[in-house]
Amino acid sequence: MTTRIIFVRHGETAHNKGLVITAAAPGAPLNARGREQAAELASRLRSVDVAAIYTSPLLRARQTAEELGRARGLDPVVRIEFRECSVGELEGQGGPAAFERLDSTWEFWYHADDLDYALGPGGETGREALARFTEGVESLADAHRGRTVVVVAHGTVLQLALTRLSDNLPPSFGYRRWIDNCGTVVLDIEDDRTTCLEWSGHPPQVPAGDSAPPHQKERSSWEISE
Repeated sequence: MTTRIIFVRHGETAHNKGLVITAAAPGAPLNARGREQAAELASRLRSVDVAAIYTSPLLRARQTAEELGRARGLDPVVRIEFRECSVGELEGQGGPAAFERLDSTWEFWYHADDLDYALGPGGETGREALARFTEGVESLADAHRGRTVVVVAHGTVLQLALTRLSDNLPPSFGYRRWIDNCGTVVLDIEDDRTTCLEWSGHPPQVPAGDSAPPHQKERSSWEISE
């Protein structure tokens, strides 16, 4: 039986708006726009039969999940596997130099296929993040066969893990495919195959010879933040 998981990036925070790199707990709360985004997403998902809602332990994700749960009488379940990738010494930093370091990570993870490169000095490697996120996804797929669940998490770990988990996407697919605040990615998991049905609300398309969509090629981590 197929398990459908709707992955959600949390709503906007002051750190997103102010371009501050942050992945440590508890993290910034949703700002006014972030609360609006969460409410809008809850409305869009109103017709979906959701069996459970899971969330990263970081405050911005929990608040987003709580808004989604309030609309359908579900209490979100916190799962540490879905936390954001640790950024090490980049925690709390902003500015071009810090974001250039983040941008270098995408080259290693998506183009050089080097998941042992850390997201910032002393930060988590892609391999470490992928392993714990995959463990969480596999447990939900087993627990909710034939049902739909929601997972609220974070941009960096979602781009990395969902690209690698989806059998219909190449490893480079997540390169600069930013997921907006309260944007969604939908995966169907059945037996040994995982299929990405939607990425940011659209069927995933892989341009020939190009790992980044045309409208996002020039955007950097400096513009998207965690």
